[in-house]
Amino acid sequence: MATISNDPPALTRNEERVLGALRESGKPRKAYDILEELRPQGVKAPMTVYRALDGLTEKGLVHKLDTLNAYMLCEGDHAHRHASQVFVICEICGDAREVEDCAVEARVKDVARTEGFSLVGARLEISGCCGDCRAAKA
Repeated sequence: MATISNDPPALTRNEERVLGALRESGKPRKAYDILEELRPQGVKAPMTVYRALDGLTEKGLVHKLDTLNAYMLCEGDHAHRHASQVFVICEICGDAREVEDCAVEARVKDVARTEGFSLVGARLEISGCCGDCRAAKA
C-alpha cells in the first residue's frame, strides 16, 4: 500500500533559486524579471528559469497567471490540489491573490459533468481594482 508523504517535494537548485525570488518579491513576477535577478547567481539562460518554473508549477508550488504573463507562489495547501483555481488580480498595483472557493470548484465540476467533459483543471482570473488601490483613488 502506498503512503502519502506530507514532506515538501524535492527541488532542484534552480527551482530553489526561482522559488526564493518569488518568495522575496511577494508579487507575481515575469520569467525575464526573475532571470535578471538571478544572473548574479550564475543563471544566464531564459530556459533555465522556464524549466524551473515548469517544475515548480508541476509540483504545485507556483501558478502561472495568463492575465499578467507572470508567476506567483501557490497560497493553498500543496497536499490538496484543486480542480479549479481562482485568482483576483489588481490592474493598478499588480497584486494577485489565490482564493480558495469550494462553491466555485463544485460549480465548475458540475458544468464539466453536465457537458460530458472530463475536467483536467480550470483557472479563473478575476481582474479589477484591489481595496487598497480603490481607497487610494477615493
